[in-house]
Amino acid sequence: IQGPLAGVSAMPFRQGLWDFGGLGYCVTEMISAKTLLTPNAPKRYLHIGEGEGPVCFQLSGNQPDELAHAAYQAVMLGADVIDLNCGCPVDKIRKKQSGSAWLSKSTELYQAIKAMRASIGPQIPLSIKIRVDGASDDHWNQDVVKATCDAGVDAIIVHGRHWTEDYQQPARLDEIAS
Repeated sequence: IQGPLAGVSAMPFRQGLWDFGGLGYCVTEMISAKTLLTPNAPKRYLHIGEGEGPVCFQLSGNQPDELAHAAYQAVMLGADVIDLNCGCPVDKIRKKQSGSAWLSKSTELYQAIKAMRASIGPQIPLSIKIRVDGASDDHWNQDVVKATCDAGVDAIIVHGRHWTEDYQQPARLDEIAS
């Protein structure tokens, strides 16, 4: 799986990866549900090229109804997989109660996944991306995993760092395994 890369995961990049081979699917950069639903907003990363294999649209947002509409719109644009980002640690995303802010809101996350699943149906795979609890006092992931599985998520992708850790920290592979 090619992970979403901000400012990079456009069609030419993804097509190059497909030419290289060995992929299950490629992922767009994280897309705000609001942007996806705004008629004239720039959507340069949403184009799917000829010869691309399965493409996952990674969405960001904090409103279940908006995420449901955005997921449906993404499928209409050709998404083969939908992913909700519940792991982005960037302040401007967390302040919007999106990204890794979802990790402390399992009840609300359940509602969002339930709405997204209802909008795209059972045939489109639906995943979430989360982060590990790390060496913090956070103990959210068990609640997040249960809530999202109960709501109909098909896969959970785990980033091996806590949302407060930068990319120089080694990934906590032991936490991913558990």
